[in-house]
Amino acid sequence: MTTRQRLDLLARAYPRLFPRAELLRLLRAQLGQVDALDGWFVRDGIRVRARAPKIIYHICAGNLAVSAWTSLAHGLLLGAHNVMKLPGDRDEDSTARREILDFIRGLPAPLRKLVETHRALDGGLLRRADAVVA
Repeated sequence: MTTRQRLDLLARAYPRLFPRAELLRLLRAQLGQVDALDGWFVRDGIRVRARAPKIIYHICAGNLAVSAWTSLAHGLLLGAHNVMKLPGDRDEDSTARREILDFIRGLPAPLRKLVETHRALDGGLLRRADAVVA
């Protein structure tokens, strides 16, 4: 799946949270071009291509689901496999965990396939991750 395809799926699923125009602007600002992950392009006279992390391990806060949504959306745009360590059972309020899971359920199937959730920290996955967002 291309970056534009992932972007369109995310923007259609959550148009208010992630408007298509803003996602396009973000990719251009961060990668130089929307399709930078999908092929070579010339930037400042040099052929370049962006590389995304294969696995991103997200450690989600127990008090603010929107930070997990944003982190996950960025990982989905990159096409990475996203491991979400959900807020623990000891958190006073499990609202954030429910909201994160509801967000994931609301994703189109091709994007949901890029997400894995865990309630406990998985040391093996954490060590294999190319990037960690906490």
